[in-house]
Amino acid sequence: MSGVERVRESVSPELAQEIIRDRTEAGWRLVALEWERDREGGEQGHLEPVPYGLRVASDCRHLEADPEEFEVLTEVAQLVIQESRLPQISDALNSKGHRMRNGEKWTPSGVFELLPRLIDSSPRIFSTVDWPMRRRVTANRRTV
Repeated sequence: MSGVERVRESVSPELAQEIIRDRTEAGWRLVALEWERDREGGEQGHLEPVPYGLRVASDCRHLEADPEEFEVLTEVAQLVIQESRLPQISDALNSKGHRMRNGEKWTPSGVFELLPRLIDSSPRIFSTVDWPMRRRVTANRRTV
Protein backbone atom coordinates (compact mmCIF):
# COMPACT_ATOMS: atom_id res chain seq x y z
CA MET A 1 0.00 0.00 0.00
CA SER A 2 1.52 3.30 -1.03
CA GLY A 3 1.04 6.38 1.01
CA VAL A 4 2.33 9.84 1.52
CA GLU A 5 5.37 10.43 3.65
CA ARG A 6 5.53 13.79 5.44
CA VAL A 7 8.33 15.44 7.36
CA ARG A 8 8.21 18.65 9.37
CA GLU A 9 11.51 20.24 10.28
CA SER A 10 12.79 23.51 11.64
CA VAL A 11 14.79 25.45 9.07
CA SER A 12 16.95 28.49 9.49
CA PRO A 13 16.33 31.21 6.88
CA GLU A 14 19.97 31.04 5.81
CA LEU A 15 19.69 27.36 4.83
CA ALA A 16 16.11 27.32 3.52
CA GLN A 17 16.93 27.49 -0.20
CA GLU A 18 19.63 24.85 0.09
CA ILE A 19 17.32 22.48 2.01
CA ILE A 20 14.48 23.03 -0.49
CA ARG A 21 16.83 22.23 -3.37
CA ASP A 22 18.20 19.10 -1.66
CA ARG A 23 14.73 17.81 -0.75
CA THR A 24 13.39 18.49 -4.27
CA GLU A 25 16.29 16.56 -5.80
CA ALA A 26 15.49 13.68 -3.43
CA GLY A 27 11.91 13.51 -4.73
CA TRP A 28 10.12 15.59 -2.11
CA ARG A 29 7.44 18.20 -2.98
CA LEU A 30 7.06 21.41 -1.03
CA VAL A 31 3.44 21.48 0.21
CA ALA A 32 3.42 24.14 2.93
CA LEU A 33 5.30 26.92 4.64
CA GLU A 34 4.80 27.87 8.27
CA TRP A 35 5.48 31.35 9.58
CA GLU A 36 5.71 32.69 13.11
CA ARG A 37 6.53 35.91 14.90
CA ASP A 38 6.36 37.32 18.39
CA ARG A 39 3.10 38.99 19.36
CA GLU A 40 3.10 42.70 19.85
CA GLY A 41 2.51 43.93 23.37
CA GLY A 42 3.74 40.67 24.89
CA GLU A 43 0.16 39.51 25.49
CA GLN A 44 -0.07 35.75 25.87
CA GLY A 45 -3.03 33.74 24.60
CA HIS A 46 -4.78 31.06 26.62
CA LEU A 47 -2.24 28.24 26.79
CA GLU A 48 -4.26 25.61 28.64
CA PRO A 49 -7.04 23.49 27.18
CA VAL A 50 -10.55 24.27 28.38
CA PRO A 51 -11.48 21.65 31.02
CA TYR A 52 -13.88 18.96 29.86
CA GLY A 53 -17.45 19.86 30.79
CA LEU A 54 -16.82 23.57 30.22
CA ARG A 55 -16.61 25.83 27.18
CA VAL A 56 -15.60 29.41 26.48
CA ALA A 57 -18.60 31.71 27.03
CA SER A 58 -19.93 33.85 24.20
CA ASP A 59 -18.28 36.93 25.73
CA CYS A 60 -14.90 35.12 25.50
CA ARG A 61 -14.08 36.24 29.04
CA HIS A 62 -15.05 33.27 31.17
CA LEU A 63 -15.98 29.60 31.06
CA GLU A 64 -19.49 28.19 31.25
CA ALA A 65 -20.91 24.70 31.52
CA ASP A 66 -21.16 22.67 28.34
CA PRO A 67 -24.43 20.72 28.74
CA GLU A 68 -23.45 17.82 26.47
CA GLU A 69 -20.07 17.31 28.10
CA PHE A 70 -21.55 17.70 31.58
CA GLU A 71 -24.03 14.93 30.70
CA VAL A 72 -21.10 12.68 29.73
CA LEU A 73 -19.42 13.40 33.07
CA THR A 74 -22.66 12.59 34.89
CA GLU A 75 -23.08 9.31 33.01
CA VAL A 76 -19.49 8.35 33.73
CA ALA A 77 -20.07 9.09 37.43
CA GLN A 78 -23.09 6.79 37.42
CA LEU A 79 -21.14 4.01 35.73
CA VAL A 80 -18.17 4.38 38.08
CA ILE A 81 -20.54 4.06 41.06
CA GLN A 82 -21.92 0.90 39.44
CA GLU A 83 -18.31 -0.36 39.39
CA SER A 84 -18.28 -0.56 35.59
CA ARG A 85 -14.91 -1.09 33.96
CA LEU A 86 -13.44 1.44 31.55
CA PRO A 87 -14.29 -0.61 28.41
CA GLN A 88 -17.89 -0.90 29.60
CA ILE A 89 -18.06 2.85 30.23
CA SER A 90 -16.66 3.69 26.79
CA ASP A 91 -19.10 1.25 25.14
CA ALA A 92 -22.03 2.79 27.04
CA LEU A 93 -21.05 6.32 26.00
CA ASN A 94 -20.65 5.26 22.37
CA SER A 95 -23.99 3.45 22.33
CA LYS A 96 -25.67 6.68 23.43
CA GLY A 97 -23.99 8.58 20.61
CA HIS A 98 -21.53 10.54 22.75
CA ARG A 99 -18.18 11.38 21.16
CA MET A 100 -14.90 12.72 22.50
CA ARG A 101 -13.96 16.32 21.73
CA ASN A 102 -11.97 15.23 18.70
CA GLY A 103 -15.10 13.56 17.26
CA GLU A 104 -13.79 10.03 17.77
CA LYS A 105 -15.62 7.29 19.64
CA TRP A 106 -14.86 6.92 23.32
CA THR A 107 -12.08 4.49 24.19
CA PRO A 108 -11.13 3.08 27.58
CA SER A 109 -8.04 5.33 27.60
CA GLY A 110 -10.21 8.34 26.73
CA VAL A 111 -12.42 7.58 29.73
CA PHE A 112 -9.33 7.12 31.90
CA GLU A 113 -8.06 10.56 30.91
CA LEU A 114 -11.45 11.98 31.88
CA LEU A 115 -11.28 10.68 35.48
CA PRO A 116 -9.35 13.64 37.00
CA ARG A 117 -11.95 16.00 35.51
CA LEU A 118 -14.70 13.77 36.91
CA ILE A 119 -13.18 14.17 40.37
CA ASP A 120 -13.08 17.95 39.94
CA SER A 121 -16.70 17.99 38.74
CA SER A 122 -18.14 15.58 41.31
CA PRO A 123 -19.43 18.23 43.76
CA ARG A 124 -21.32 19.92 40.95
CA ILE A 125 -22.64 16.61 39.58
CA PHE A 126 -23.81 15.42 42.98
CA SER A 127 -25.58 18.71 43.72
CA THR A 128 -27.74 18.70 40.58
CA VAL A 129 -31.49 18.40 40.96
CA ASP A 130 -31.68 15.11 39.07
CA TRP A 131 -28.76 13.36 40.83
CA PRO A 132 -30.92 11.81 43.63
CA MET A 133 -33.05 10.10 40.96
CA ARG A 134 -29.98 8.99 39.03
CA ARG A 135 -28.47 7.70 42.26
CA ARG A 136 -31.59 5.61 43.00
CA VAL A 137 -31.45 4.11 39.53
CA THR A 138 -27.76 3.34 40.05
CA ALA A 139 -28.43 1.74 43.44
CA ASN A 140 -31.26 -0.39 41.99
CA ARG A 141 -28.98 -1.67 39.20
CA ARG A 142 -26.33 -2.74 41.73
CA THR A 143 -28.79 -4.76 43.83
CA VAL A 144 -30.26 -6.64 40.86
